[in-house]
Amino acid sequence: MDEERKDNISEAEASAEQENEAEQEAAAEQDASAEPDNSAGDDPEAKKPKPDIFAQLFDFFDMLCVALTIVILMFSFIGRHSPVNGTSMYPTLDEGDLMIVTSLPYTPKRGDIVVFQNPGLYERPFIKRVIAVEGDTLDIDFDTWSVYVNGEKLDESYINYEAGTTMRGKGGFEFPMTLPEGYCWCMGDNRNNSTDSRVIGPIDNRFILGQAVCRIWPLGK
Repeated sequence: MDEERKDNISEAEASAEQENEAEQEAAAEQDASAEPDNSAGDDPEAKKPKPDIFAQLFDFFDMLCVALTIVILMFSFIGRHSPVNGTSMYPTLDEGDLMIVTSLPYTPKRGDIVVFQNPGLYERPFIKRVIAVEGDTLDIDFDTWSVYVNGEKLDESYINYEAGTTMRGKGGFEFPMTLPEGYCWCMGDNRNNSTDSRVIGPIDNRFILGQAVCRIWPLGK
């Protein structure tokens, strides 16, 4: 009887141990399934968020709008574009070149390239080089293509000199000439293919639209 009771106790203890082991295994499996997978967390590339194409497009158009606004303001208050019509400024400028012309208050200076109008004579604006300004004494030798300002011969390496010819405009005005206050004398670099002060006379500074400060087209020229 005692032996039978001992066998029953041993079987009960063995059954309890098996149940305990089963419960521990189940709990371990449950903990393993509940534990997050940190394998991706160890990969730095996995931590980077995926790029948002819509956000990138929005940023691009936002920057584009800012750039266009700056350009519009620049053209409205600082400068504007002006095309070169004709070949009167060759070889410095060619027909079709696009220039930026200042809209700020401007006082002409010798050597500057300016854009001006001549109301009543020509509708389209001119683009020429300032040769002399108010108070200057100007003299021109049309036979030798020599220009003198205040007695000094100008170094005009920029002109389109045509050897063996006379510079256009001889006989139009008396030289030497002293320019009156508020006027300047302008000529094209292509001297024999330019309608300028040799034809229309000194330019009233009030008709100068601005100085041509840079060429924006064609690119790289």
